Amino acid sequence: MNRLKLFILAGILPVTTCLQAQNPKWYKKARKAQISIVTYNEQGDILRSGNGFFITKNGVALANYKLFEGASKAVVVDSEGRKFNVAHIQGANSLYDVVKFDLGKDVKTNTLEIAEDSARTGSAVYVMPYPTQEKNRCRVDTVRKVVAFDENRYVYYTLGNASNDKNTNCPIMNHDGQVVGMLQAPANTEDPNSYAISIGYGRDLEIGGLSFADSDLQGIHIQKALPVSEDMATTFIYMANQEDSASYTSYLKEYIEAYPKSPTGYTLLAEYNALRGNYQEAESVYEKALKQTERKDEIYFSQSRLFYNLNLNPKYQVYKDWTMQQAFVMAESAGKENNLPIYLQQQGHCLYALKEYQKAYEKYMALAQTNLRSAETFVYAAQCKRMLEAPLEDILALQDSALSCYSKPYAIEAAALLIDRANTLVALKRYRQAVNDYNEYERLMLGKLTANFYYQKSQCELQSRMYQQALDDIDRAASMEPNTALFQAEKAVICYKVGMLVEAIEAAQKCISIDPDFADAYRILGICFVQNNQKEDGLKQLQKAVDLGDKIAPKLIEEIK
Repeated sequence: MNRLKLFILAGILPVTTCLQAQNPKWYKKARKAQISIVTYNEQGDILRSGNGFFITKNGVALANYKLFEGASKAVVVDSEGRKFNVAHIQGANSLYDVVKFDLGKDVKTNTLEIAEDSARTGSAVYVMPYPTQEKNRCRVDTVRKVVAFDENRYVYYTLGNASNDKNTNCPIMNHDGQVVGMLQAPANTEDPNSYAISIGYGRDLEIGGLSFADSDLQGIHIQKALPVSEDMATTFIYMANQEDSASYTSYLKEYIEAYPKSPTGYTLLAEYNALRGNYQEAESVYEKALKQTERKDEIYFSQSRLFYNLNLNPKYQVYKDWTMQQAFVMAESAGKENNLPIYLQQQGHCLYALKEYQKAYEKYMALAQTNLRSAETFVYAAQCKRMLEAPLEDILALQDSALSCYSKPYAIEAAALLIDRANTLVALKRYRQAVNDYNEYERLMLGKLTANFYYQKSQCELQSRMYQQALDDIDRAASMEPNTALFQAEKAVICYKVGMLVEAIEAAQKCISIDPDFADAYRILGICFVQNNQKEDGLKQLQKAVDLGDKIAPKLIEEIK
């Protein structure tokens, strides 16, 4: 090595040694915000250990996602040796390997100051190591590249020096001791550079109303924080997993604490307890709710629905006054507090369950005058009339009103109502109108129809003298269930009526082969033989029908003889 190079190295080495030997003046204070973390699985076994750092004075911290993945519990140890359980996950992203969490209420911690501005290309930064590392010195590095992402809200840094797994999640600090980023785990151990995500990205991670569908959040089994707004928090708890009883009730209690005037948390918690048999606890929640919230109608409505559903269960043993009658009283109380149509509907349901059909009918008809008028309203009213044994014409009128709530061509939602009205029309002997409803139902349910449907439809068509349609439909029924004797017998009848004697004989004979004791089939076969100039064979078949107890065959034999 020549003298010039030796001279240059001699001048540089003291400076480099100085930089590595001394930590910045802010380091001592900043390191107090660093924490050690141990995560555990559901069985209580240690999953992983790692580090993180606080970004707020009330215990909100950041760490790398992989540390928390699959964890059911996490324990934090701060710089003073204090231990805390992680209370909530506030956000997570596996792609950028970041998780944000908190330690719950009333926790005071040291924190890193977050820089307002991102570090610029070419600027010097410090990689602040965790206290557990052997060389507890900040590493000076240079920002080589800054790439913006997420609509320029955040940046991704490329640093000049290589990194390793021990540096994962280390804070990246600027000259003033403010944190600007988090060091990422190296994707390639031979990469000469290292990479960091801007601190703002971790800071801004949050839970949204639909976060229960987020696979990254679901990959961590520690309780999630409620979203910051009431609307999103409400959506969140409606989507929460109710099978995890401890977590779900904890969410609801946190919701109630955050929004004590809202009835939502109380009603969900009371209903959840009651449906698991914790009636006394549910009662206590309702009592508290009526004292706290001004929207008492929603509490009464919740009680009404709960009592109603409980009393529909035959295994329910009545708790105190939680009867169906009380369900109606609560629905009335809700209506007095706030005259909403849905409370009127609930009153109708309760009255119907109490078998007070006329009163229930009146409630449903009053409901039909509100903005909750629907096909369902008239269906309820029609059922009340049916239970009152009202004239079929009255029931039909209500079914007509129900169907008028749908536009044509009918949607699948109208299918059940169409078949119901068809049956009413058949009972009124309005067969052609009934056929129209059967046809509409068939159009909606094509591919999901049973042999019995085609049998019923063919019977209606036969009464309407629509013989070809009747034959087509009984053929469908018979082909769907070829071993059902009734369908073969009905096919024989229809074939006979349209003059297809050969086909009628074949169908009657097939019916007898399926069920040798089917008396009607012998009678039909006998008539067909007589019409086909086979009088002797016809009389034999008619006699078999007589022997099997047929009441019509004897008279036919007398007429033929």
